[in-house]
Amino acid sequence: MTARRIFKNTLAQMVTQGVIKASAFLLGVMAARFWEVGRFGDLQSVLAMAGLFTFVSTLGVNLLLVRELARTREGAHELIGDSLGLVLALSGFCLAGAIAVARWSPFAPDLFWALICAVACVCVMGVNSVLAGATHAAERMEVETFITAIERTVFLASGLVLLIGGLGIVPLLLASLLSHSVGTAGFLWHLARLGGPIRPRWRWPALCVLARRSLPFGVNLILSNIYIQIDVLMLALMVGNVEVGIYAAATSFILPTGMIASTLSRSLQPSFSRFLAPEAEAEGARRAEGMSNKATHWLLLLGIPLSVGLAIVAEQAIVLIYGERYAGAAELVRIMAAVIPLKFLSNSYAMLLTSSDRQGTRTQAVFIAAVLNVGLNLLVIPRWGARGAAAATVVTEVVLFAFLYLAARRLVQRISLLRPALVPLLGSACMAAVLLAVRGWPVVTAIPLGGLVYVALVLAIDRRMLGDLISPTQP
Repeated sequence: MTARRIFKNTLAQMVTQGVIKASAFLLGVMAARFWEVGRFGDLQSVLAMAGLFTFVSTLGVNLLLVRELARTREGAHELIGDSLGLVLALSGFCLAGAIAVARWSPFAPDLFWALICAVACVCVMGVNSVLAGATHAAERMEVETFITAIERTVFLASGLVLLIGGLGIVPLLLASLLSHSVGTAGFLWHLARLGGPIRPRWRWPALCVLARRSLPFGVNLILSNIYIQIDVLMLALMVGNVEVGIYAAATSFILPTGMIASTLSRSLQPSFSRFLAPEAEAEGARRAEGMSNKATHWLLLLGIPLSVGLAIVAEQAIVLIYGERYAGAAELVRIMAAVIPLKFLSNSYAMLLTSSDRQGTRTQAVFIAAVLNVGLNLLVIPRWGARGAAAATVVTEVVLFAFLYLAARRLVQRISLLRPALVPLLGSACMAAVLLAVRGWPVVTAIPLGGLVYVALVLAIDRRMLGDLISPTQP
């Protein structure tokens, strides 16, 4: 039953994340084509700044909620209410801070309201993360899939109308705020059907305890946002928003691939949390080890060909989707594609640490990555611009992976990397040969051909993969 539920949850999370990434990618491409490169860079700078407020709006309480509810359902309704009350209180501070930052930020005056709207979206998303966390803990992730599909349909439809109508950044962000509010209503309706209406609880002692327990998650969240998004803000300040627009076009190919790792990690978190609980026995640790190694196998099967394929078709794909104005982004894609497999594994190992109450170790890793990323960007952006930022990202991801891998090895003794990587490397080499041979073909034809070659070769070499698909968590 565990294997079946995890597989079902993984599929649900993959659809959810796919809908989110696809809708954001489509609207981003439309904005890039309708607007000037600099204006597109303005939007990305505002979103990067708003992303830094995620820490303030949630403190990471949604992750704590999933872990605690996965271990026991006793007092679930009260814990959800306390979590919702904490997030709503924090959202008020978040909006006040956004207003203060917007008044003193280097953004142009017309971007003041854009930043306020973007931070309001972050606050509503924080509320939704708590409500979705309740469904995750119950391992009913298909609920989030359904609600997200409705939410993103509203966002996509309204956003396209606004872009075609020639409207600017603020109306687009208001459309996003509307869609997230639709999602909030959907989650509240579903949870009310299960256990009665969910109401925020503002009990000061309980909120203080909850904030203190979730703080390590929140610190990790802000550090993650710093090392992921600070390069955009530093590019905007040092070389201007035209360079930001080019860089954003490149990262739009790299960042969405992370949904594969996050999908699997979120699906496994409830099970990891039970297996690695302090009261769990040796059998739980053994099952966690098997799940971790199986996750590594799947992440390398997907991450290595993605990395190789993106590096080869980068230029054709960028020009096809964004147009000739963004052709310079292809070089950045090639640089950053190299670390896609490492990003996948880092995400999995980080969730393993979180599930075993070792959030402090995860926070240390992300702190090192954030400091390193900021320092490298200060050195390389003034001279090499977006190329320097891309290179700094690669170095940061390598260091982060090394730290998390060693930490996970102390928790789960046997984590194999070489053996699971051999088949994907061989399959990706053959795929690369095919893609290079048909380089003159349209990219929409070359990619499926390369993918078919890879899948056929992997299945021919590793026939057990079909069995793994049916029973993905057996050691």
